[in-house]
Amino acid sequence: MLNGLFRKTPDSIPVAKKTEQNIGTKLYDKGLRYMEILETKLEKFRKLRQENEDRNLTFSPKVNKSKYRSNAEILLKSGIATEEKLEKMRGEKLNSEINECTFSPQINRTSQILSLKRKSPIGERETQTPFSYDNEGLMNIIKLKKLNIHEELFEEAKILSEKRKEVAKKMYDLNSLKDTYSFHPDTSLTKAADDKILEQRGKYKRISDSRHEILKYLRLKSQNYDLEANQELFKPKIHYYPIKERRFKSPCRRCNSVSRSSSRLTSDKSEKIVNRIKFLRFSTIFKTLCPINGTIDRNTICKASLNKDMRKILEPLLNIIEMHELSIDFQQFSIEMEELMKNMTPEEKNFIIKGEKPEPIVRSRSYNNSPVREFKIYERNVEKLKNTRNKIEKWRKLKNLKEVEKCTFSPVTKNYVPVKEYKDIWALCLGSKLNKSACY
Repeated sequence: MLNGLFRKTPDSIPVAKKTEQNIGTKLYDKGLRYMEILETKLEKFRKLRQENEDRNLTFSPKVNKSKYRSNAEILLKSGIATEEKLEKMRGEKLNSEINECTFSPQINRTSQILSLKRKSPIGERETQTPFSYDNEGLMNIIKLKKLNIHEELFEEAKILSEKRKEVAKKMYDLNSLKDTYSFHPDTSLTKAADDKILEQRGKYKRISDSRHEILKYLRLKSQNYDLEANQELFKPKIHYYPIKERRFKSPCRRCNSVSRSSSRLTSDKSEKIVNRIKFLRFSTIFKTLCPINGTIDRNTICKASLNKDMRKILEPLLNIIEMHELSIDFQQFSIEMEELMKNMTPEEKNFIIKGEKPEPIVRSRSYNNSPVREFKIYERNVEKLKNTRNKIEKWRKLKNLKEVEKCTFSPVTKNYVPVKEYKDIWALCLGSKLNKSACY
């Protein structure tokens, strides 16, 4: 009974059920609300502080609006403004000039048509069109004017060429001249005079050509001649061999020069004899190489029984055939042999042509005269250098051996343990430290 008397809510009023909400979301919402309240309070505090500071200040600066813009925008606007100003000034000047003028000409229709007719590139087409002083005639001329310029020029040139042809026919038509004129001049004398003029022109041309040739010769000569010193220009010899190679190659040059001088003296008959001997020798060499169906290849060269000296001479040609696996007939073989003989020494050439090895020349050394120069000076010097180098190397080895014999220290090395056997990094580091301490 007492509970019922002191109850605030009657029995008839329904109580709203509280919705259950997660505690986390409640706390999050509460935090957001506190943050918003704090931000509003801070803004108010900042404004109040700024107002208190600004009360004591008297200077209020003003920033120019142009400073907020970029340089490109400023330049563009200034350029547009100058252009507008110039156009305005031009318009004012034209208006002032027009206001001063009192005469205003008006062109008649006929004058307009005539001006268009004069300016048009083709007059023939305009005459064919219906010409009148009304608007239709003027429109026709304007249509002709609007045609393509290239087509108009082509047609105009065509009309002009036809006119010229007609005039030329009238001028050079003999029948028309005979009918029109009674006098016919004799042109035989003029023909003879023309022939003389042509002869004279030919003479003048020959003289001028010879003059040009002389001038060309003198110009070329002046390039190789010094007029101030009155002597030819100095021409140094380049690509000269060193002294050793020059001494080594000088006898070969003498031999080559002798062979060249002798070849100049040979006559046609002797050349025929030499060619015949070459042909016979080449045929014998070709047969020794065991040709099959008139051709040589890699297999036939292997079977061939050649002399050692002959094989040594023909080695470059045989190597080419073996490397490239060629098959050569007698004609190609003779051409290749001719080219190979150009690079041979005189002794090798004699061996191929005659088939006999020359006897070695024994040169007697006299004590009174100077020693005879031999061909193998360069090779002997090279051998001497090699011998000296070998001696120096042997001496160094002996020296090192003597030094090793004097040494008493013999280091002891421990067994090597591979890295894979270590199970841990710390063990590896410790092992390396122990090895270092053992070495020291």
